[in-house]
Parts: sequence; structure tokens; C-alpha cells
Amino acid sequence: MRKRGALKLIKKLKESDILLDSEPKSNYEKLKKKSEVDFLKKEGASLGRPGTISSSEDILSETKKEISEKIQSEVTAQVASTVGSATFVISGPVTIQGGRIPSMEEERRVIMKDQDILIIPQKWKTQDYTGFNERYPLIEPYAYARIKWDEKITKLVYLIEEPELSEDEKTRLMTIQGIIQEELEVDFKSLQEKSELVDYLENKALEVVDELNLKLSPDAFEKIMYYLRRNYIGLGAIEPLFHDALIEDISCDGTGIPIYVYHAKYGSLPSNIVFKSDDDANSIIIKMAQRCNRHISVAEPLLDGRLPNNSRVQATFGREVTQHGPTFTIRRFKTDPMTPVQLINYKSCPPRIFAYMWLALEHS
Repeated sequence: MRKRGALKLIKKLKESDILLDSEPKSNYEKLKKKSEVDFLKKEGASLGRPGTISSSEDILSETKKEISEKIQSEVTAQVASTVGSATFVISGPVTIQGGRIPSMEEERRVIMKDQDILIIPQKWKTQDYTGFNERYPLIEPYAYARIKWDEKITKLVYLIEEPELSEDEKTRLMTIQGIIQEELEVDFKSLQEKSELVDYLENKALEVVDELNLKLSPDAFEKIMYYLRRNYIGLGAIEPLFHDALIEDISCDGTGIPIYVYHAKYGSLPSNIVFKSDDDANSIIIKMAQRCNRHISVAEPLLDGRLPNNSRVQATFGREVTQHGPTFTIRRFKTDPMTPVQLINYKSCPPRIFAYMWLALEHS
């Protein structure tokens, strides 16, 4: 292509009286740029056939166009050989060695050898959850998880449903909780079994009810006991989340911001748990630090540790290092690790790898 363009150039050069070896005079004003003259000289000299210059502007644009097309074809071929069977889209505009690759709006260039490569599986594509509503137990018969479609924010939300307390029941819960906190006679760490903690807490609550002669129905007392167990033995408002085996991550980005959970089936979801004040969030973080055998305070506002259930915790205390208040992230791990059969079914690892490991272990 380049040779054919150069031959046209030489043919027109011969029709003129100005030699390439000499400085053009009469036609020099048309060229305007010395670089264009040098370009013509180089093209003529490459064939060993110096000639003359006539209509240099037309020759120059035609030759450049042919060279540009050749460069584009070479770049396209090189990209095709590099990506192999993958799908490659040139979004452009990009200029490579003088050759311009158009933008997607100008021209869509797709190099594809395998139509099925890099296609997103149907099960991972965005699904329409409009009207979706799923409910399952967390702490029966008190706490349930409900995942439903929220029309206001047009996405799925994760809701914790707990027993509702009347105003009178809330007042009595605060009274019982305050007295137990003041008269606590035992360190919860000394009670190793959870059943011992529950029995101790229930006995103390019954003592307070008898001493104050509080009139509570059996149902009301059970609801109050649920919140006492949640707040003293558990981690407060976020305790039900630890009873959902499908939750992999729990994160709080500050006061007044919904806690987000990462669900194994539905991804990242906002919850209905919101800390209304820094004190509420700080109390949870302090409790987590105690469970991790770590210390956190205004002087040392960073926490990195593991809870007894092997969940990893990272937290910040107060507003010294964060703008929106206390924050934390809890990364949960599976109690039972994935088996080779599961990894093969998920197509995370081919069977041959496990066969090789099997033979290696057998023969040491």
C-alpha cells in the first residue's frame, strides 16, 4: 500500500521542474511546513528515484491516509493476536503511531473469536426483586429476619423483627436493667457456660420483680428477659445478626447511618438497625473490645481483634479518627470450612487438583 502511494508521488514529481535535491521555491509557499517537504524527499529517496514537486498538498494527504490505514490494520491485527479468544472492544479515540482509533460513538470495533467467552452467567445477572418478601427465624420465637423490597429506595432491605414492648414494658425493662447493673455480684467471665449466664440473669430479674412488686404477665416477662439476654450476654442490637448463618459481613459507618450487612444470597443490604447516639455505638464497641481481650478508648481509639466466635473485628472509638462517629466492621467466617466436593461443585477448583493432592498425601 505504501509502495503504491509512493509510486504515485514519484509519477507526479517527474511532471514538475523542481528537483527534490534542490530547495523548492515557487511551490514552497503551498507546503508551508518544512517537515512536509522532508517527508516528500524521504518517500522519493526510499525508491532511489528523486523527482520533482508539483501538487504536494494532495500527494501528502493521500500518502498519509494510506499509511494511517496501514497502521490501523497492523494495530488491529496485533491486538487480535494478543487477546486470543477474548472479547475486546476498542472504546477510543486513541492515536497510536499516527493511526487514530475511532471512539465507540464513531465506530464500534469488536474483535471476537469465541461468542461464549466472558459472558456473565444468568444467575449472576441483576434480578428483579420487586415485591420480594422473605422471612426466616434467627432466635426463635423472638427474633426474625425479613428481607423485602423497599419501594422508597427501590432495593432490598434487611429487617430485624423483635418483640414489641409497650411503654409500660419499656419502663419496667429500664428499671430492671438499671438495678441489675448496679447490683451485679459476679463477673460474667467467671461463668463459662452460656446456660449459667442465662440462669443467673433470670434469677436476678425475678428478684428485682419480687422486690419492687412489679406486675408482669408471663409473656411480658419473657419479652423483657429476651432483651436482658440480648443486651447483657449478647452484643445488644446487633446480636440477632450473629444468628444468621448467611450474613458474612456487618458494617457500621457512623451514628445515624443504617448498619449494612452482606448477605450470601442477596449481597449488600441496609438494615433497620441505626445507632441514634455515639454512646449507643461506643457501648457496643467497648463490649466487643472486652470480648476480644483488647482495650479501646479515646486515647487508643482503634480496635483490631477476634471475637470468641472467630469473627474478625475492626472498630474506631468516638469521633477522634472518624467524622461520622464510632464505626466498626465485623467479618464473619464459616463454622464449617468448604469441602473439596463443594469447591468442585462451585467450579472454584478442578477435580484434577484434588486428585493430585490426594496422591501426594498418600505417597508422602
